[in-house]
Amino acid sequence: MSAKDWGNFTGQTLFAVAGTKGLGELNAAFKSSTMLSKGTNLFHATSAGAAENILTKGIDIGFSKATSRFGKGFYMATSPSTSAAELAAQSSAVAATVQFSLKGGSFLNATSRVGNLFTKYTPKLLSSFAKALNKDGIIFNSQRSAGTNVVMFKNFNLLENGKILK
Repeated sequence: MSAKDWGNFTGQTLFAVAGTKGLGELNAAFKSSTMLSKGTNLFHATSAGAAENILTKGIDIGFSKATSRFGKGFYMATSPSTSAAELAAQSSAVAATVQFSLKGGSFLNATSRVGNLFTKYTPKLLSSFAKALNKDGIIFNSQRSAGTNVVMFKNFNLLENGKILK
């Protein structure tokens, strides 16, 4: 879906919620900086078996749920504690945390006031918006802790030096 199609699909109601007049203005409502520089560490809390599979077989979003906040994707945080808080909210205990180093990428920064509104009330539409803009993922504030989360939809080769934290 193109960015123009996305704008037409969501209609004026979505833009009214954000107080914007169109896709270009909506895009400008999000912070232009990605907040994620080369070498940023990202953390994924999971089970011990899943952590081993991620390192040996690679990231497979087939294991993610379409019902997750932004739909299918690989969810991480900028700190181990935020990643653990997100997993705990799903009533799952953290058995392992995988740490990656980010090589780059293009992310929609949804940590602004407008981004927080979309994250809270219309995350699937925000996901469609990011994909229409050909973003690798979304940066968003955690609703479980004071930290920041990242969901990636593609280009998992941007994550390197994966290791399980002890």
